[in-house]
Amino acid sequence: NPKGVLHEYGNLSRAIESIRLNGENPFNSWDRLALLAPMNFVASVIVILEVLSIKGGKMFIVSYATIKNPMMLKMFFIEKRITITFLTPSYVRMLGNQTGPFLRMLFVGSEPANNLYNKNLDLINIYAASESGFAVGVFRIDKAYETCPIGRPEIETKIVLLGEDG
Repeated sequence: NPKGVLHEYGNLSRAIESIRLNGENPFNSWDRLALLAPMNFVASVIVILEVLSIKGGKMFIVSYATIKNPMMLKMFFIEKRITITFLTPSYVRMLGNQTGPFLRMLFVGSEPANNLYNKNLDLINIYAASESGFAVGVFRIDKAYETCPIGRPEIETKIVLLGEDG
């Protein structure tokens, strides 16, 4: 359901910078990104802009039929030598540790990443909202957390937590 959120041109660079890890671009020139989420989804926009920001990066748009079939998706990752993608934590749990030999980094978001960990991958939890247009919090998942942190901003942004009473 599109919300019709208007974003200004300057937000594009913020989107790219928002998923940097300690200021470093997580993508490199040999990375191969699998795009699974719809292109009007904020996480898709962020990773598309990030892969376009590097010379030599490649992006593969995955068909809906492939996305709906975990075995087909695993085969897609192997056939296309996918190194990076974005998935929801529930889909990651469904895939288990069978992500193939090439996948090195997995961005997760859109739902809590509680009790999620894979020792074979860099798992990066992204907290974003359509209203911001960029990742507000980024957290490298280094173990399974009962309540996974949303991380901290990689760009000049403040996160304020309010209780029930405001």
